[in-house]
Amino acid sequence: MTLLSRYLLKRNLFLLLVLLGIGTGIYILSELFQRIDVFLDAGHGAGMIALYFLVKLPIIISRILPAIFLLGLVLQFSLMNRSRETIALEAGGVSPSSKLKFVLAYGLILGCMQFAFAQFLGVAGERYSTDLWQNQVKKRTASYYAIESLWFTKGPYVVHLEKAWPNSEEATGVTIYELTDGGQGIERIFRAPKAKTGKRDWVLENVSVVSPGSYVVAHTEKEHVPVLQDLNTFKTFEPKSTPAESTISDLMTNIRLLEEAGTNVEILRTEFHGRFAYSASLVVMSILGLVITMRTTNLYVGVLAALVCTFFYFILSSFFSSMGESGTISPIAAAWTPDAIFFLLSAGYLAYNWWKTMRRKL
Repeated sequence: MTLLSRYLLKRNLFLLLVLLGIGTGIYILSELFQRIDVFLDAGHGAGMIALYFLVKLPIIISRILPAIFLLGLVLQFSLMNRSRETIALEAGGVSPSSKLKFVLAYGLILGCMQFAFAQFLGVAGERYSTDLWQNQVKKRTASYYAIESLWFTKGPYVVHLEKAWPNSEEATGVTIYELTDGGQGIERIFRAPKAKTGKRDWVLENVSVVSPGSYVVAHTEKEHVPVLQDLNTFKTFEPKSTPAESTISDLMTNIRLLEEAGTNVEILRTEFHGRFAYSASLVVMSILGLVITMRTTNLYVGVLAALVCTFFYFILSSFFSSMGESGTISPIAAAWTPDAIFFLLSAGYLAYNWWKTMRRKL
């Protein structure tokens, strides 16, 4: 490591730790104000509150790290510009590309660390904090956990459930399409407000049975449909294995199991690719931070620009994630598009600036 790299790293690590402390404190305070009434109503004191946020600390850090990293870089280089350190370095023969190499390497290493940190400590902490919140604070039993908008196929049946409780074997908003022998048409459609599910027969209540071929609609109090599907197969969405609380290997396993059952996996695929894209955003933020401080030497303008860029990055991430989860676009595009937009804009500016420099020299 060069002397310049060691100097830049030392300065940035100090700022990064300070900003992480401030950012984590703000995050915890904002969530505490939202949840404090629930903790107090459940009769829990400072001990339970401290334990809850302590186990959530790893996932909080991993979530805010890209924004903190960008802000730290902008502060560091803006302070260097203000104290004329940048001019002194350039006068001493240090090329701007040296800073670019440093921030790229730094962002890449930090991104790998963030990925590993989130996968192990982050996921474990999220699972434990969810367990504390649901079982000890809200006193919710395992039967509470539900799956919403579930689609799957089983034999000649295509099933849609608005809401299902695997542990209690119940479902509401049930629609079952019974296909013809060749699977090219629909023999009957069962619609029921609620059903008792099981490993073999499902018992539907207040059923409407539609026969599309004859345009006949029959109504029965109960109907037994041999779906032969245990909803426990879809426990992918229980607290110990929800997308946000699953490791990469868990997500891969759950995607495979749900695909075999014929159900929708866009949410899991979007989460899977989003894990890699979010860690890669640290590399994008490293370039963006350099670009911001090249565009302005004003500390306050630079910080404001960093905050605005962070805001728009998270808005884009939320927007494209929603599109990916709904199946509007592919999960890969949903996860990587925000990174691609900011990378192309930042890299494009650097390329344009380099081209202008070379043109002046010529």
